[in-house]
Amino acid sequence: MRVVVNALAIFAFVESWGVSGAAAQDISNPCHSWPSNSSALFNVLGERVVNAASRAALPVVGDEKGLDAYVAKDADFDLGGGDVGRPLVQRSSGFRRLMRQLQADRYRFDGWDYMSKQEDPCDTHEVTVEFSSRKIGHRAEVKFEFRGGVIVKGKGWLRSTTTGDFPITPVYR
Repeated sequence: MRVVVNALAIFAFVESWGVSGAAAQDISNPCHSWPSNSSALFNVLGERVVNAASRAALPVVGDEKGLDAYVAKDADFDLGGGDVGRPLVQRSSGFRRLMRQLQADRYRFDGWDYMSKQEDPCDTHEVTVEFSSRKIGHRAEVKFEFRGGVIVKGKGWLRSTTTGDFPITPVYR
């Protein structure tokens, strides 16, 4: 019974995060088949970070091959806070630790709003994804570096944050 409850809680978390398809997504897609247009490529990279983060946020079951498809074996992760940088362990276990510390329930990344150009999707690229937690009132903008289609680095800074609805103000037109 406890296993069923835990499984339902995990499914509810993934479903509420809006990435339930991430676990079922084909992750073996090589970077050579990704778009070479910088605007479309930037979105693919952001989505890959979110898919990897959704896997990293779940408990480890057996091996980490699913997450290892997203994260290089020598990937470095770092999450600073206050005035202290805190390097985390390498590989997918470092990404898991990053997501555990963030306790994220939201993510956001900006689109490519610049002139688009042709790029090699397997080259080195960076994308910044913001993760936030309403539960603990923190957010972190994490800059991820990709090389060969996998994450080789993730570095961010944990910040306290306050959010709310914008006050209603009259608009005169």
